[in-house]
Amino acid sequence: MDLLMMLALTSFACPLVWSKLDTSVCNQTKSNNTGPPLPRLPDQLTVQVEVNDVKQNVTIDVREWHDGTGNRGAALQWVVGVPLKFIYSYATNEMFTITQVNGGTASNCRVGELNATNQPFLFGVQAGASGKSPHIYSTARALMFGGDQQEQYVGRSTARGIPTDVWQSCVYWPDLSATMLVEWHFSVPSGWDTALGRSQIPVRCHIKGNKVNQGQVIAFEHMYEITQFRDYLEGTPAGTVCAGRKQTKPLPELPTMFAYSAEELNVEESFIQYLKKAYNLNRKFAMLEFMNPFPAPAKVRQIDDFNSGVSYFIDMVRGNCSVSIINPDAFDAVRTTSGLVRMRSPEEFFFGGETDYSYEGIRNIRGLNSEVWVGTRWGWPPNNPTNATWEYYFAMPEWTEVAGITSAHHMPISIHVTLGRFQAHQVYNLYNFRDDDPDIWTYDITSCFDVRSLRQIQMTFTVRSPQLQAVLDNQLAFRRSLMVSVTSQIPLSPIRVNRITLEFRTTAVDVSLVLTDRVQLPYPVVDRPLQEVDLNTAVQRLQAAISGNTFVVPLNLTTGVMILKAGPYSSPTPPAPSTSHTPSTPPVPSTLARSPPTPGGAQRDAVCPSKTSGFTAGSPVCDAQKQHPCASRYTLYNCKLLL
Repeated sequence: MDLLMMLALTSFACPLVWSKLDTSVCNQTKSNNTGPPLPRLPDQLTVQVEVNDVKQNVTIDVREWHDGTGNRGAALQWVVGVPLKFIYSYATNEMFTITQVNGGTASNCRVGELNATNQPFLFGVQAGASGKSPHIYSTARALMFGGDQQEQYVGRSTARGIPTDVWQSCVYWPDLSATMLVEWHFSVPSGWDTALGRSQIPVRCHIKGNKVNQGQVIAFEHMYEITQFRDYLEGTPAGTVCAGRKQTKPLPELPTMFAYSAEELNVEESFIQYLKKAYNLNRKFAMLEFMNPFPAPAKVRQIDDFNSGVSYFIDMVRGNCSVSIINPDAFDAVRTTSGLVRMRSPEEFFFGGETDYSYEGIRNIRGLNSEVWVGTRWGWPPNNPTNATWEYYFAMPEWTEVAGITSAHHMPISIHVTLGRFQAHQVYNLYNFRDDDPDIWTYDITSCFDVRSLRQIQMTFTVRSPQLQAVLDNQLAFRRSLMVSVTSQIPLSPIRVNRITLEFRTTAVDVSLVLTDRVQLPYPVVDRPLQEVDLNTAVQRLQAAISGNTFVVPLNLTTGVMILKAGPYSSPTPPAPSTSHTPSTPPVPSTLARSPPTPGGAQRDAVCPSKTSGFTAGSPVCDAQKQHPCASRYTLYNCKLLL
């Protein structure tokens, strides 16, 4: 018996017509089933089948996937030691033939029209209604159990040591002139626990009959041992791209601003590293944070400001900073036809370039059912570019992640990269994906400027009790709105607004922030750069707005918009001296006093009156500095870094 017929018998795919049959095999006597109710088969299933041809002394292993809901099927078979997988998409009239290459480390996929082969009948196909595509048989009809069949319960038996309920039916296939007695064994519903947890699953199918070939009667007997029965599906093998595949589901849309953390696994090198990324198309900046192992391990933060074309590299351990123009080959940049640089779109930033991604289906990863898209990208890795297969996993929409002030649906959770030429794999597991506004003011760039290029601005918002409580309850939203008000009042990039701090009093909110100067570039870098003002002009304009009571911050609340108006900074009145307490700390000098840069600068500002430059760490002068009222402003680094 040829392999196609054996597979057909495995899938029971030929049309079923009750006509002439060999009565020496069985009779199609219709009778009422007096036994237990027939088990119900799921619309989707995956099953491993060992096909034993008793007459031919042949064993074939086949793995089948049947998806009545998705109108598709699949079969994996081994031929001369080589695995071949066939996927049948009835809805799109496509057949995918998948073979393994490179010793099984990668796969090739070929796409063809399903109706151009004899394969549609492997799972059974019925014509669709007018204007609709053909449809795969239901699982019951494909497995020839239930539905149109006339099963008769014959009692209990045992298959592979499993107690089973047994049903029989008599089937005739006119296309093969075959009459067969079909006997199904299902695990008993009670007294036996299945691996899947379903009350009854198929265990064995025994088929015995005769077929007529060129006038000769040929007896056949097949035993189908069914294992690994699952009521879910598997799709195209991971890391496989089927070029020319029809697009059945578009990629999820990405927001214009998001941030996430990632765990990068280089599988073959057994190497793990961690990184963070942030993207904000509205503010025109992107951030990458990673560990730089050379010359000594250090966390490095790269901030690219597409308002100006400036890239900041900050050593977050040593406080060092270098400034350059944005590299057109950076993770967030694209070179334009005019030779300038523009910011990548959200899709370009996340999915990379012009790549056609096809929908693969649903897989389970990290315990989450996820939808998968796959495509081939050129240019990875950057230092040795080649064709790489990229797979993107998005959690099913019913999963909700609360990772910020919003809830993200259909969130990305993993990216798998396969480098076929190098037989290498990279996995990026994504965590804490936030689709809200990244806190740009927390990406402090003050260490990139000397003291002459920094200014501290302070202001006071006089408020009533309800307003005070609203700001207390919405501090993050207030800071964001404050930054927007500053950049709306003055043409400067949001990245130049740093260190926004709030202090609360009974009837006031004191705000402090630090402005940096602009970086002068020798030539244009980005397309349509922001025409920024210098630091002195920015300070003058902001101070004029504060002094003139025209600087306002709108705070969006569920009850409406609350408008808060800023005034000049008013120092809080110190409490009366007490003999039992240490005298209160004198106030920090007010508006426009220059703020100290972060650790690593060459000088310290004179906001607080004392410095320790030139003294050895641990000396009496440095010990006294720790007790100074302004110690928090110096962050206790002066004694170490100003030697």
